[in-house]
Amino acid sequence: MNDSRPIILITGAGGFTGIHACNYFFSKNYRVIGTYRNATKESMGMWEKREVNLTCYSSVANLIREIQPHYVLHLAGSNSVGDSWKYPSDYFQSNVYNTLNVLEAIRTTSPQTKIVIVSSLLQFSPTNNEHPNHPYGVTKMFQQLLAKYWESLFSMNIVIAKPSNLIGPGTSNGICTVLIKKIIAMEKIKDINPVIEVSHLQNTRDFLDVRDVVKAYEVLLLHGKSSEEYEIASGIPRTLEQLLSIIKSQTSIDFKTKQEKDTKPDIYLSNDLSKIKSLNWVPLIPIEESIQDIFKDIRDEHAKRKLTP
Repeated sequence: MNDSRPIILITGAGGFTGIHACNYFFSKNYRVIGTYRNATKESMGMWEKREVNLTCYSSVANLIREIQPHYVLHLAGSNSVGDSWKYPSDYFQSNVYNTLNVLEAIRTTSPQTKIVIVSSLLQFSPTNNEHPNHPYGVTKMFQQLLAKYWESLFSMNIVIAKPSNLIGPGTSNGICTVLIKKIIAMEKIKDINPVIEVSHLQNTRDFLDVRDVVKAYEVLLLHGKSSEEYEIASGIPRTLEQLLSIIKSQTSIDFKTKQEKDTKPDIYLSNDLSKIKSLNWVPLIPIEESIQDIFKDIRDEHAKRKLTP
């Protein structure tokens, strides 16, 4: 019996966005094939699972040749700004060279495949003598340039997505999840003088629910224009101080905040959401709901661990 479902290959299927993406596309009746570096029982889902080392070109090419995907959503990569300072070479391998392996495997074995390369709004831009803020941003710049040039040189169907800071339930190293984990720990020990430390209260970000961004990726796979860059964000900038205020409304802990640095705050904002909105995508999940779901997810996980013998 022939399987007529569209085939989508999702790299980084075991990551925060990857798990949400695999669940979403599976629910939309795609044949979902997710790649993992090291698969675990917890990362398994109803979709097909493949352990693939993206640093090995032949492994990637063999998989692409075998499945001939209609779509590739390239999510795999390293995304910790802090760790990029410690391991810049590893970040170039993960974000640049692994992307090259994916693009080359598609070019040589399945050139009709449409690809969404997920970059970041935190990437560094070399224009106007701008200086990079961290190695992570530099690697994302090279990743994006690579995607654009391979699209131009080899007439590949490549779309670039540039999401903002993603939040929501699931395993994440993002600032929202990190802060909420600290607060839940304070609830457990009944800290009498709870303090949350952040680098700068006026650091400003755009926070977008991961479930909204996955829907945007589907829109780009179906309707995105090759070689275009699409910024994806809520369009609502928030300081860490504002974020903490929203988080505080979800807990009984009356924590105080402490600013570690007295320097100029970091401000990363979306610039132009017109392209993604022209494809009839809009974010639907308010930040209050995202934060509520993170609290619930972490508390449920703690309760599960407590019940596990």
